[in-house]
Order: sequence, then structure tokens, then C-alpha cells
Amino acid sequence: MTKFRISPRLKAVADLVESSSFVDIGADHGYLDLYLIQKGHKGQIAVTENKRGPFERLRKNMKIVPPSTNVECVFADGLDFDYQKYSQVVISGMGGSLIARILKSAKYGLNNFETLILEPQSDAYTVRKTIGELGFKIVFEKYITERSKTYSIIKCIKGCEPCNEVELIFGKYPLENKDKILREYLQKNEKRISGLLKDKKIDADAKKTLETQLNMIEKGLNYYGR
Repeated sequence: MTKFRISPRLKAVADLVESSSFVDIGADHGYLDLYLIQKGHKGQIAVTENKRGPFERLRKNMKIVPPSTNVECVFADGLDFDYQKYSQVVISGMGGSLIARILKSAKYGLNNFETLILEPQSDAYTVRKTIGELGFKIVFEKYITERSKTYSIIKCIKGCEPCNEVELIFGKYPLENKDKILREYLQKNEKRISGLLKDKKIDADAKKTLETQLNMIEKGLNYYGR
């Protein structure tokens, strides 16, 4: 099997996948899964896509894995198939609202999953809020920067852990563990929003929205002992 590299973002996701079976929803080219197989992952894997073209490309890519590797290619929308034998689910490279919808509409619920590994491209707030509503808690989260964009990588297990609003917005784990990339993100946006608020031509509604955002950022920075 030919060796290949994956992006820092996918590498951060891969590092959270345990050795047991997992489902990769919207696997795209399947690079995450091929990387894990290359690294010696032994558990069963299901890779999915919901559009015929990407699915055929994914299935073609999976043909390079060793014959002994147990990989199932599934044509399905989200978790709309029989995934009950798998113990982990990975959803990366999608918007937060779509990830939340996939989790909420899972055909057989989420009881079989011991672990959720999620990487929202946007709206991580909705993902964090949904996780709690579905009976999971975040046990690890880190921020990573790739091509000037900041991403949040989240790992969850079953359980309950209350979060306040600022923790839902930015992530309780990275705030409490003083994530350096998150701090840089908060400081950058504090400066940006403060600059926007100096514009005397700003309308009242926009000003109120920016002030609310700035207030949340300042609360987030308080976790760093500023």
C-alpha cells in the first residue's frame, strides 16, 4: 500500500480515532481512512458518501487497501443505514448545522457509539449544544490552523457536563486548558471588533451585535487570566 500524507487538520482528526471499528461519514476521497489503515488500524471501517460520483471515486480509492482490511463502502445520506456494529463515528469537513442534523436524524440513534469525533467547518456552537442534548460530553477539543483558517477538533463520549454560553461558543475544554490557538483567535477578533465599533457610522443593530460578540470574547479571554 502506497504511503501518503494527509493535511494537518485530518491528521488531528485521525489522532483521535481509537483502534476499534468506526464509521466515516462523508469520507470524500477516503484519505483519513487510508491513512489510518496505513498506520495499522485493525477495526472494521465503514466509509460513506451520498452522491453517486463521489461514492464511486471513494469506492475506487478503497480498492488499494490490503485484502485483509475490513472496509465497507456505503452509499447513504448521513447515518441513514445500518451502522449498529460500529463503535465510533467520525464526521469531518462539514458545517456544524449539517453535523448536528446528521446526529439528530441517525436512523438507529447513537446508543451503539462509544465515541463521536467531529470537526465542524463552521458553527461549532451548534455542534457543542447538540452533543449535550444527545447525551454526550466533550472529553477533548483542540483548535488547529490550516491555510489561515481555524478549525475545532472535538472528541466526545457518553455522559453529561454542563457548559455555560461562552463555553458553548468557544469550547469548554480548550478554554480551561488555555488552548494557544484559541487565545490567538480571541485576541485577533477582539482587536478586529474593537476597531469596527470605533466607526461612528455603524448602525444601532450592527453595533449591538458586535458588542455582544466582544463581550463573549472578553469572557473567553478571562479563562486565560488576563
